[in-house]
Amino acid sequence: MYVPKEAAQLLDARDGILGLMQEVPLTDEERSVAEGDVEALNRYIENRKHTPPPPVPSKLYVFKFLIARRNR
Repeated sequence: MYVPKEAAQLLDARDGILGLMQEVPLTDEERSVAEGDVEALNRYIENRKHTPPPPVPSKLYVFKFLIARRNR
């Protein structure tokens, strides 16, 4: 049976989401997002808009990162 590439990708994505929902405990909000509720997705994004990034482990890490970027 032939399945177009786009349809196959959607099926894979669906299977991944269903697996995630079974393996990882989700809040009601996260479950709504995973089930495709667009309004829930928008609320989820809005609620996390101002979440700060994790702290840098050390100044040495930042220095090595900058050197690696310069050497590209």
